[in-house]
Amino acid sequence: MSSVPGLNGSTPAYPGLQILLIADPTLAVLLQPLLAQSLLEPVQIVPIHPPEAALAQLHQADRSELILLDLALSENLDCLSTLHQHAPHVPILVLLEESQTGIAEQTLSAGATDYLFKSELTPSLLRRSLRYILHGTEFQQVEANLRQSEARFFAAAEASLDALFILQSYRHPEQNQIIDFVCTDVNSRGEKLLGKPRQAILGRFLSELLPVDSSKQLIQKYTLVVETGQVLEEELPVNITPLPITWLHHQIVPLGDGIAITARDISERKQKEAELHRQAFYDPLTELPNRTYFMNRLTKVLERAGRRQDFHYAVFFLDLDRFKVVNDSLGHLLGDEFLKAIARRLSSCLREEDMVARLGGDEFAILLEELSNPDIVHRIAERLQRVLSAPFTLKQHELFTTASIGIALGTSYYEQPEAILRDADIAMYQAKTQGKARHIIFDQAMHTRAVKRWQLESDLRWAIERREFCLVYQPIVSIQTERLIGFEALVRWHHPQRGWISPAEFISVAEETGLIIPLGHWVLWEGCRQLRQWQSQFNLSPTAEPPLTVSVNLSSKQFCQPDLIHYIQQVLQQTGMEGTCLKLELTESILMENLSTATSLLVQLKELGIQLALDDFGTGYSSLSYLHRFPLDVLKIDRSFINGIEAETENLEIVRTILSLARSLNLQVVAEGVETQAQLDHLQALQCGYAQGYLISRPLTPEKTEQFLQEYLQSRGKDPESSEQGQEEGSDQANDSPYPSRAA
Repeated sequence: MSSVPGLNGSTPAYPGLQILLIADPTLAVLLQPLLAQSLLEPVQIVPIHPPEAALAQLHQADRSELILLDLALSENLDCLSTLHQHAPHVPILVLLEESQTGIAEQTLSAGATDYLFKSELTPSLLRRSLRYILHGTEFQQVEANLRQSEARFFAAAEASLDALFILQSYRHPEQNQIIDFVCTDVNSRGEKLLGKPRQAILGRFLSELLPVDSSKQLIQKYTLVVETGQVLEEELPVNITPLPITWLHHQIVPLGDGIAITARDISERKQKEAELHRQAFYDPLTELPNRTYFMNRLTKVLERAGRRQDFHYAVFFLDLDRFKVVNDSLGHLLGDEFLKAIARRLSSCLREEDMVARLGGDEFAILLEELSNPDIVHRIAERLQRVLSAPFTLKQHELFTTASIGIALGTSYYEQPEAILRDADIAMYQAKTQGKARHIIFDQAMHTRAVKRWQLESDLRWAIERREFCLVYQPIVSIQTERLIGFEALVRWHHPQRGWISPAEFISVAEETGLIIPLGHWVLWEGCRQLRQWQSQFNLSPTAEPPLTVSVNLSSKQFCQPDLIHYIQQVLQQTGMEGTCLKLELTESILMENLSTATSLLVQLKELGIQLALDDFGTGYSSLSYLHRFPLDVLKIDRSFINGIEAETENLEIVRTILSLARSLNLQVVAEGVETQAQLDHLQALQCGYAQGYLISRPLTPEKTEQFLQEYLQSRGKDPESSEQGQEEGSDQANDSPYPSRAA
């Protein structure tokens, strides 16, 4: 093996080229200098003899090769054919004798790349022939590599999950601007995506393959990619008829004066994302935005308000009035339909840029942006009330509702969305406590009251735990005979720092927080325990007619407890008190808001011997049509009707009507809040049965109640039954007051 270096320090064009010189040794020696003059780069020349040895050398070679074959060594073309079959990629230059002119053309058919006659060999001729052969081989190799690369590329494209399109730009013939794109290649996924066969896609303009509006937008995008050379990747919605896709992942890569596009249908993924978004940010019942979505939007509004001083916004907090009545009386299914109808009405009377959300239950929130004037919120609130107050007709039921609306106006004070929603909630609470069906705008004083209320709630929880409550007892007497028939047990709270707290202040908080349940349980148990103790102490028979009773108020939340009957039975059993000595006082609203269960519960209470009183009659629903359905024993006239009765105002006629109604239903009547003798005289003239109030006695502590009882029994000769009989027989001579507290 010999090496022929490049001459004149030239850069080799074929570094590492290996030439197999198949010739007899004598000719090989002569040809090597000739080759050295013909090639200007270093090559390796490998003399081979005999010709059969070339096959072994070809198998061992790992570089590009060229074969120089002296055909004079072979009597026929078999050697040439064999070499070409074993190495079809290696070019073969055949050297012929003058006598072999006849087979020159046959050598080309047998696999030779070219042939030369030895007699004509010169360095320049050999150089031209070798360069022609090598350049041609290089071009063929590049073409082969390109074909292989394209084959691999399209094989990968066919296996890909993405649609692939190759587009060539089409320019205006005069202005040289891109005006369209022509599809030059497409894979099977691309065919499926467009819903067209390959032959209907190739050679077609983009404007022909897609609708005009869609193609115009895409041509603009694709032109930008070609001109900037920047890859574009995006997810875009698709609304192209008749394509079945709605979302597409789209990547455009510049490719010379054209582009390569990969596209994937992501409609299913987007649909799942949309479903997850809906579940996370929308209320499933009304399909309104939920609390999370509302708070996100409110956060952005606060950020915008921080950047613009002229930006006005407001938050409305709506709570439906008496929705629970509908839900409990007509069922939750109709209640759900009612909520959906309300949601539609609220949405219909707001602007598109406003947001209404359902926070939960029967609570809604509204966000108003870009208000021209903050004062406009009054008109908006009034419009909402008008819309809601119109009757709803659902499944042959005509339903009505109103809303208590709290409004918080956006100011620079608010930095957190929770703060402004809280203040709107506080204002809503004020609207509800002031009579419902109204709207109130938040002011800072409300926040102060809300903080105090929160502190009261916290203290109330501790008070129940620490047993800071006590009971006082207000006597109830017969107006005609002045006989004591019982006491009403009233709860009082002595706060360790604030002292005595009015029931008007803490009872409503206990109701709203549910603390009324444990508190009410204690009141019932303690009232029964105390009366049973006095019965034993003063030898008062529980079977007397009528027996001395204790009246206990039952709250709405207690009445709705599923274990109410069982708990009362347990209290009676543990305290040893007879059911006939217990009166339970309920308000009209408790019965009316629980129509479906009220009658059954009242019957079960009556079966325990308990007497039932309707408290504060006349101040609530005054539903006379329902009154006869309930197994009641007593009506209690609210103090608001007793006040002023002596002046013979309209209250006198109301009391007269209530007494007439009670007599027709065979009910006893107790007048509450009797404070003057004139009031008592009028009630006596109207033949009202019983009274309680400051005229008879203030509520008394257990110790003073015990003293009251003792003095009362002494005034009755320590025998209530016999004393009662004597009093009734000799009432004209009984001028001294039998009421210990008044006598004192």
